[in-house]
Amino acid sequence: MTRTQPNGSPTATRSQPAMRIMLVTHGLGTGGAEMMVLNLARELKRSGHPVLVACLGSGDTDIADALRDAGVRVEALGKRKGPDPRATAGLRRLIHEFRPTVIHTHQPVLAYVLPAVRLSGARPRLIHTVHSVATHETRLPVLRRFNRYAFRHGVVPVALGEEVRDSICREYRLAPEGVPVVRNGVDVGAFACERDLDSPGPGARRRAPRLLCVARLAPVKNHALLLDAVAALVRAGRDASLTIVGDGPLVADLGQRARTLGIADRVRFAGPQRNPAPFYAEADIFALASEYEGLPMSVIEAMAAGLPVVATAVGGMPSIVADGLNGALINPRAPQAAQEIAAAVARIWEDPGRYSRLSRAALATARDHSARAMMEAYCDLYR
Repeated sequence: MTRTQPNGSPTATRSQPAMRIMLVTHGLGTGGAEMMVLNLARELKRSGHPVLVACLGSGDTDIADALRDAGVRVEALGKRKGPDPRATAGLRRLIHEFRPTVIHTHQPVLAYVLPAVRLSGARPRLIHTVHSVATHETRLPVLRRFNRYAFRHGVVPVALGEEVRDSICREYRLAPEGVPVVRNGVDVGAFACERDLDSPGPGARRRAPRLLCVARLAPVKNHALLLDAVAALVRAGRDASLTIVGDGPLVADLGQRARTLGIADRVRFAGPQRNPAPFYAEADIFALASEYEGLPMSVIEAMAAGLPVVATAVGGMPSIVADGLNGALINPRAPQAAQEIAAAVARIWEDPGRYSRLSRAALATARDHSARAMMEAYCDLYR
């Protein structure tokens, strides 16, 4: 049972005592897992639970600053590249000092966390969220073997969706009932914006649709396929613009590809953004062409802004994007995938009724994926 504080946030009561929760992640850079940790930590803090976020790497990031702004303690351990026993020692010190009742891990950190827990003598509840399909969470066989050991010795693996759960069960030979599903959630209100769905447009508008992709510029996100789709729209005489928010190793390569395709004037590389909400507000359709995924935070954020989503049907994507209901799903391995993305964009944009239906359905989907709902689901597992 909870009571409400004057600001509307629930706080722990004697019937549900506050838990001391330690969230551990490899880093706090710009990414979906890091954003999920930020959203979860904020909600736990608002609910009256003492929270500590420990990251193995640097704490000099925008997400680390956002955590501190929310009153969440952040400890960065400055781990060196490769195995670093100092990280285990640092975690042991934090466990001894903070005395967590729950340790919730993210990314490949269990090889450091479990020894630290054993050395500290503490007995916290141990939860680990798998943020992508299990075979891609870590490519190192030794770490996958460690995960298999951990999941059989007290660590509860959590999946972002049914597809991710199935991959965990296959990779680690676990029963489905032992792998709970908790979907990612966002601060839905932070992305709400005015979007006129009752006017004669969008199809009646004479301008080109504005596409948006918020994702790290890395091979797995497959931005090249989106560039090919924009080029396909241009060749078909339809046109479109694409804004890409994010940073990563492929910035130069993607810029060159846009120039080669003759669409450089239609593609904007906006770089990493601490607050991407204005970009969602100015876009018409969200597009993501990942080769594999868990449950992207950016897709939920886009839906919270009322954007229909055109995405590849990989990982947990089909659990939130329903083809023809709130967006369109594309097979990324189809021979004509770029043309299929282009056709989906055209179908959505050029039919005002379809656009309005998909936009309203996207808003409804986002409301079911709030950060509050995510936090409450995790608290049920923590207890």
